[in-house]
Amino acid sequence: MEKADFRDFVETVRERSDIVEVIGAHIHLDRHNKALCPFHDETNPSFSVDPKRGIFKCFGCSTYGDVFTFLQHHLKMTFWESLTMLAEQAGIPLPNMTPEKRKRIIDNRTIADIRFETAKFYHQGLTTEADNYLTEERRFTKETISRFMIGYANGGLRKHLVEECRFLLQLCLEAGVLKRDDNGKVRDYFYKRIIFPNLKHGRVVHLTGRSLNDQGPKYIHLPGEIQYLYNEDALYDKEVLITEGIPDCLSEVQAGYSAVAVLGTHQFKEEHRARFKPCTTVYVLMDGDDAGKQAAKKIGRILADKAIIVELPDKLDLNDYLKNHSQDDLRELKESGKAFLDLEVERLKACPENRRLEKIQEFLPVLADVSEFQRKHYTDVISREFKITKKTIKSYIQASRIQESQTEEGEQVEDKPSYTDQEEQEALELLKDPNLLERFNKMTEKLGCVGEENNKVMLYLAFTSRILDDPISLYIKGDSSGGKSFLVDVVSRFFPAEDVLAFTTITTKALYHRTDNLSHKVLIIYEREGAEESDYSIRSLQSEKKLTISLPVKDPETGRFETVDLEIMGPVAVIETTTKSHLHPENETRCFTLFIDDSEEQTKRIHKALITRYSGVRLPDLAELRVWQAAQKELKPHPVWIPYWKHLKFPTQPLRMRRDFLRFLTLIAVSTLLYQHQRQKATRDGVEYLIAGVEDYATAFVLGSSALGRAIKQLSPKAEELLDRVKSSVDGDLSKLLTRRDIRELVGWEHKTVVKYVKECVGQGVLEIGEGGNGKTYKYRFIKSPDETGGVLLHPRELQRLIETEELSNLSTPIQNADGQVNALNKSELDQPIQAIQRRTVPVTESPPVADEEEQLPLPLTNGQVGQVDSSDCTPNN
Repeated sequence: MEKADFRDFVETVRERSDIVEVIGAHIHLDRHNKALCPFHDETNPSFSVDPKRGIFKCFGCSTYGDVFTFLQHHLKMTFWESLTMLAEQAGIPLPNMTPEKRKRIIDNRTIADIRFETAKFYHQGLTTEADNYLTEERRFTKETISRFMIGYANGGLRKHLVEECRFLLQLCLEAGVLKRDDNGKVRDYFYKRIIFPNLKHGRVVHLTGRSLNDQGPKYIHLPGEIQYLYNEDALYDKEVLITEGIPDCLSEVQAGYSAVAVLGTHQFKEEHRARFKPCTTVYVLMDGDDAGKQAAKKIGRILADKAIIVELPDKLDLNDYLKNHSQDDLRELKESGKAFLDLEVERLKACPENRRLEKIQEFLPVLADVSEFQRKHYTDVISREFKITKKTIKSYIQASRIQESQTEEGEQVEDKPSYTDQEEQEALELLKDPNLLERFNKMTEKLGCVGEENNKVMLYLAFTSRILDDPISLYIKGDSSGGKSFLVDVVSRFFPAEDVLAFTTITTKALYHRTDNLSHKVLIIYEREGAEESDYSIRSLQSEKKLTISLPVKDPETGRFETVDLEIMGPVAVIETTTKSHLHPENETRCFTLFIDDSEEQTKRIHKALITRYSGVRLPDLAELRVWQAAQKELKPHPVWIPYWKHLKFPTQPLRMRRDFLRFLTLIAVSTLLYQHQRQKATRDGVEYLIAGVEDYATAFVLGSSALGRAIKQLSPKAEELLDRVKSSVDGDLSKLLTRRDIRELVGWEHKTVVKYVKECVGQGVLEIGEGGNGKTYKYRFIKSPDETGGVLLHPRELQRLIETEELSNLSTPIQNADGQVNALNKSELDQPIQAIQRRTVPVTESPPVADEEEQLPLPLTNGQVGQVDSSDCTPNN
């Protein structure tokens, strides 16, 4: 039996065992469920039983616990004996388990006893300084401190637990209340901290320590996953409040309310919903800062129709609010709260129209878990406000129910991972590092993905661009066994799993029938030959940003089929690998194309990496990659302002350059977003923009030049290499004919490789068949090189010079140092990031031609709008 299953078994026995009846069989309880304490001598009853919460407590000797604890203390039973006795009385068969599992369960109960004894010891050792903090600064009463066993860790715990209580030291260490320091010495885990025990059914299920003098982390918890909310015993009441921290919760309880607390803004989870079943109304009072507002929204989504969102003013927490406000103020504040579902409808109304349908789709699954009355009400509201048929709304709700039932039946649906405070802090520090991309390349090398520096950075930016409304899509081309799939797989590990969908095959209508949300995700197709049937749907997602389909759906109530219109919302960043050197133009023009490095030098690098794998070198662990994944979660969509827009020049031929120009601008924008914690901001017409730096242009210049050059020449690197060899061999004699054997000897390739790229050169009109066919050997004639006329993309240093000439140097991007301070960027600093990029890239020797005509260019914004700016508008906020 698994640990979680056994915990459910214990809870079932507890729920079916009437604590008043069990205790009343051993001692006399009056009609108020009070008695003389059986655990110490007294003349006035101080022993009380709370049947609603399933606990007892003696206010004289502080003995405290649940029905199992009473039998253990009163009848001198072990936990297993008390559990066996109560299970038999309730008619519940004991689970079968091995002696080893039974011992582990008994040890776990002993660990719970150790934690309770720890809380009791610290409560009795509350110092004057700690008591003054609690009573004067936090304004907790003596009754609150006693009821919740608040204490102070002032040392001596090991002696108490091991020598006086006779607990095994190893179990004390497993309980987390003791720890070994770097020298192996056993110490108090919570030393010099105020201790807040979390009590449930009379047992200590968790301990939290708060720094008294704000030294080190303000709060620390017992090691391991936090499984409970604070004060879950309050969830038996019809009306309850949720606060963001323990002091806020205690302030509410002291004010006469039933309250629980989340121990961290990310700690409220989907499984907590079931614990609120007895509650009809849940007031959510998170802190007034941005993190608190996001947490309130998450909690509201989980609790749905039970949730009332109450906003605290001036970024205060509840404990601080109560220091300067009366109980009447708190009551009025609570009554001012709004139902979460009403707030969501208001947010939908305020959402830009181009994102509204997507947000409605995300909201509708919430209605699957509400009452029938509420579901009908909000279906009417959404249908009326947003002109969506009730049938369509109903179909989305049904789809979410199907997905939920599939999950319950065992289909694996991954939860979005939550990140620890430490991981989020490290992620933020990563995003503030000017050498972020260089660190990324070094990490990929540790994972065995060597070389391919340009391609890896381009892939990383394409994956990151999923948060934009015009994400970058890529084709990764190369011969079989070149490492295309491995390259994509390694880069994908740096991104949250729920944001990446990877397939080897997609059928014609597969994407239309997905019930999850594709919006702002990465769609990977390994070897596109397995997904050619889905070409149309993928192209629609890229161009239209959505898929629309009408399909018949059977109404379970009437049995009739009705036509329902469904929209699968994008956009998505599409990454496909292929061995083909050329694809259909309809596909090619929607993507940048990358080619795998198939040189002998790259093969040597790969061999060296494979040897290193077996040389004892430690590979990066999951924790290191989680920081990169958390960093992606920290990135927020933001409008991007390119202040040097009028200096940008771009090719006008071939026609695909219309789409490639948007991709080039997106490269600048996604680089800006990636470094959003290091970029200046400017406000225009009330909208705050991130200002793209010259470094962001440099990144697009280095990475985009090669891709754009290939798009214009329309030749793969291998075909271009073949053409160069042919051109040098004919030495200007355009009448000279070469057979495939001649060409094979020139390039030293296998026959099938020569055939493949000769065919490509013929198709692109740079070689022609001079003679052959009808049984005769084919001979080829060189015609011309790809079109290389025109200018070149503006070099980043030249762009910087133009900016300085126009006295716009104040728009240069600042660099944020490790302490968070911003330093102005000067020209010498500008050179460094460009050099850093070029150190890890193939030198750009050729750039695509550009248009000579200078015209006002549209600036794409991340919200999908298009605006115009001129130099007079380019004054950033200081």
